[in-house]
Amino acid sequence: LCFSQDSRIFKICGLEANLSFAVAKVRSELMLAQTDFQHFIDPVLRRETIPRRRVRHILLDPGHGGNDPGAQNHGVVEKNVNLVLSRRIAAILRKRGYRVSLTRDQDRLLRLEQRTALARRLQPDLFLSIHCNALNNSSVQGIETYIINPAQTPSSGGNVFAKKEAPGNAYNRENALLGLLLQQKLLDATKAQDRGIKRKQFYVIREVPCPAALLELGFISNTVERTKLLESYYQDKLAVAVCDAVQEFERILQPKR
Repeated sequence: LCFSQDSRIFKICGLEANLSFAVAKVRSELMLAQTDFQHFIDPVLRRETIPRRRVRHILLDPGHGGNDPGAQNHGVVEKNVNLVLSRRIAAILRKRGYRVSLTRDQDRLLRLEQRTALARRLQPDLFLSIHCNALNNSSVQGIETYIINPAQTPSSGGNVFAKKEAPGNAYNRENALLGLLLQQKLLDATKAQDRGIKRKQFYVIREVPCPAALLELGFISNTVERTKLLESYYQDKLAVAVCDAVQEFERILQPKR
């Protein structure tokens, strides 16, 4: 663990991550917010304290679709990349014995409410929303993993507070471990730039009844990363890494016999 005074950015297990509140100096002591310890750091360091659960049914959510293309750059459309990656992840997970559902398996528009309604109906053990990133600054690249921030805390990179408890907050501790495993496996596999584990009120991870994460698997606004995202070998690296993280998450949380 590596903290800096007056900063919300810290390192955990070698990965960049975001605290809800900056480390503060009180008299001569450096203080960490209790909610950051309880909901983020503790479950990563003491994994045995996370409630055991079965993880066999995975719901994948390819972002955007239909007349919502997502990000676009040089003819590359995010919705299409998201679907290709989701199908690859689904195929590998099925080969490993998991049951896999997709919110969409074709190019069609789904409202956010429809995606979370499907999660409530199917009751999966895990929900992963698959996305690609884009910025006006074409030099930016890397991978980000998002989990929901706890109630009464601000989202990463801003001060918009989560005003009340959401369904996803029931799994804050599981989400912390899930986010770390996903970011870790993805960076190990791709050697991409670490843009951190972040916490934000994305609707699809806020309103689902299970542990959940939203993945930003690269920037289509960056020439190098855009090229990689279209290549089969790199898509396979990303897909295998996601599946390895799911399998490790399942192993750690497997109910004791």
